[in-house]
Amino acid sequence: MQILKNWSVCSNDVDLYTPPECIVTMVQGEVYNSEKFKNGDFIVTSPIIDVQKDIVITQSGSKYQLGEPNTNYVRWCREQGRHIPTKEEPIKIHRR
Repeated sequence: MQILKNWSVCSNDVDLYTPPECIVTMVQGEVYNSEKFKNGDFIVTSPIIDVQKDIVITQSGSKYQLGEPNTNYVRWCREQGRHIPTKEEPIKIHRR
């Protein structure tokens, strides 16, 4: 299975004019054990459709096991009062 290390959550929420229904959440980080990329390549996944413990499933059907999150991302989560990644719940997705 592909592994993402030094990861963080990102979205396409780039401006005030993006309608909420068009905002998607993705994960970015260093990928390992991939058939498409070299170990350590930085990637941004397709939109997340599900999270099962430390496994992220994306719209393209790819599955990624999450390693350690990016330390700057964890610090930003704390400062912003956002969900702080844990091993049990690395990403908290909001269902619509």
